[in-house]
Amino acid sequence: MIKKFKVLIVEDDSALREMYEERFKKEKMDVVTCESGENAIDMALREMPNIILLDLFLPKKGGLAILEVLKSQPATRNIPVVVLTAYPREEYREKSMRNGAKLFLSKSDIVPLDLVEKVKEILS
Repeated sequence: MIKKFKVLIVEDDSALREMYEERFKKEKMDVVTCESGENAIDMALREMPNIILLDLFLPKKGGLAILEVLKSQPATRNIPVVVLTAYPREEYREKSMRNGAKLFLSKSDIVPLDLVEKVKEILS
């Protein structure tokens, strides 16, 4: 039996969120989405995804703050987090990796199909 993975996409841009969701569903993955930072932690705790795709700049609570909380809680500590950002500054990369991100990617440098492949690599 093939294990079906669940991906949580935390992204406030609806076009990007829908594009990522569609791509992961084509790969037969379960997808849950969240558009705000304030709901991301509750969603992660409720859904217990296999991996989280996390935007850095979100309304009300930013991705770095979410990442810190996720990595500090026993229930979510071991869920790999891939940070996706439109602002790939080195300071954000360093903070993301230091706070436990598995990968830090620039949205402009990766197409959805390549993102799916990177997620598969992390989950395998």
